[in-house]
Amino acid sequence: MKLSAALDLVWQLSAQEAANAAFTAIEPEHLLEAVLKFAELSLAQLEKAGIAADRVQPLADEIAQIQAALTQRQIDSRIARRRLRARLGRGQRPAQGSTIHRSPASRERFAVANGLARQQGQVETAVAHLLTALLAAPTPAMIEILGPALDPRPDNPSPLIAPGPDLVALAAAGQIPDHPDRQPECTALLQMWNQPRTRCILLIGTAAATAATVTALAHLLAARTTEALPLMRRLIDLSGLPAEQPTQFPALLAERLGHMAGQEDLVLVLPTLRDKPDSTVQHAYRTALAHVLRSQPPRCLCPVEPGAYQRWLEKDMTWQRIAQIMWLRSTIAAGLPSQL
Repeated sequence: MKLSAALDLVWQLSAQEAANAAFTAIEPEHLLEAVLKFAELSLAQLEKAGIAADRVQPLADEIAQIQAALTQRQIDSRIARRRLRARLGRGQRPAQGSTIHRSPASRERFAVANGLARQQGQVETAVAHLLTALLAAPTPAMIEILGPALDPRPDNPSPLIAPGPDLVALAAAGQIPDHPDRQPECTALLQMWNQPRTRCILLIGTAAATAATVTALAHLLAARTTEALPLMRRLIDLSGLPAEQPTQFPALLAERLGHMAGQEDLVLVLPTLRDKPDSTVQHAYRTALAHVLRSQPPRCLCPVEPGAYQRWLEKDMTWQRIAQIMWLRSTIAAGLPSQL
């Protein structure tokens, strides 16, 4: 499996960590130290290092992805890295210039990361795949240093964490219908979200097509194991937010999205952008949503009526930058929909 340029850099950093500590091989702890150090790199540092301009942005994208994952788990990269380094201590490797290789345990973590990338339809293994593999099988040193951060699910979530029903839980309980004919759209959605810069996807189509796609995605996520799709466990339905209250709805939504930023285990289903030219609510909703999406929001699906997309979003370069687009057919013919 091909490694991303970012993961190749992390491998080099882990070799430095192992060599500097006089270890005979790169251990899983060195890999985690390297991932934590990678998360601390800035765009200026990448440019100063002489990295080609066309490779800086992909690296920066993966850095942002790892930072979000660490934020979700409440891991301070600098503190964790230094404590882990101190916990490991020094090895017994004599000073020499020979290449340092991965230990069997580290090769095993890379194999798991490669498997995750393949299961998600990726052509490259990314740093996020390795981080998931490392935290899914922590060493005693990692357990001692990271403790509760190894479990990304909060023990006592606040009301703002899940302000709507979790459709994955409903699907697992058989309480919402499945639509197997929407499998191609679901596969395409997962592939789009595996791109580091993809956060919001606009689902353009009828209400029935959107509902079928969303519930099919819920069933897909419910059926997959944690190992197969570790970063998406919840599909939170926010479509019931009070859109009929113009003075409350847009601000409330912006607050919800801000509080849930960095929670990489969830996808939000937003209220529909409707084709209502004279609607004060819809105008305020579009404005508030665009503002939130310019930052690092949680992953979200936003249903859009075709008329609304053509009227307000199609030629708006801001929306072209902050969201990806998927057109949905009203009915599914045999084979992959041509509009995906």
